[in-house]
Amino acid sequence: MCNELYSNLDKKTTARSLNIEDIQDKLKSEDTYKGYESKTGTKWGSSFTYDTAKKFPAQWQNDNGVEKESENKNLIPIEKELSDVESKTITQTLWDRDAETMKTAFKETSTNFSETDSEIYYNLLCNKGNGRYWLASRFANAPRESYAVFGLKGVREGRVGGPYLFYTSGFLPSVESRSVRPVVNIQADKIDTDTGDGTDSNVGWGIKEENSNENKS
Repeated sequence: MCNELYSNLDKKTTARSLNIEDIQDKLKSEDTYKGYESKTGTKWGSSFTYDTAKKFPAQWQNDNGVEKESENKNLIPIEKELSDVESKTITQTLWDRDAETMKTAFKETSTNFSETDSEIYYNLLCNKGNGRYWLASRFANAPRESYAVFGLKGVREGRVGGPYLFYTSGFLPSVESRSVRPVVNIQADKIDTDTGDGTDSNVGWGIKEENSNENKS
């Protein structure tokens, strides 16, 4: 979606949606997500094998080597019920950390304002704790042996987790609307620093128009 909305081949800019790897790459410690354990005791990376409730989103099956074409191109693919003789092992890939944890979870980095800025990644990737938006990353939650849950990861007021979209029982919960957050790659020579200092959107840098250098000479 973000690629279609924000990419501009004429200006050599490409766009994509923010994903969970963008966040994980800037964390101080992998233990922030690899050390996750839910309230029910489910740990990140643990697995259950499901023999009873076995309805899965078609996209999850495609991702895991089961060739089944999705019949629904919307956010929640139509379920595909497996035969009674099949069982599936699902690995926990959901992790959930609240905003207070995320505020101190990111690496320090050097910026124009500080050599050890510890807030820049939180402000960029968690939007200063404001708003709700999807991440372009799916997850599986395997809380117990009776059922599993699938969804899309997201950020909600600084909290990193994700709402449930589909249960292996076939239940489809209601889901709140969220925005998307684009990541736009721009070539350095296409950025017009004369339009502002880039500190916020009111004095943000612009994109150079074609032949703008000739027009200024």
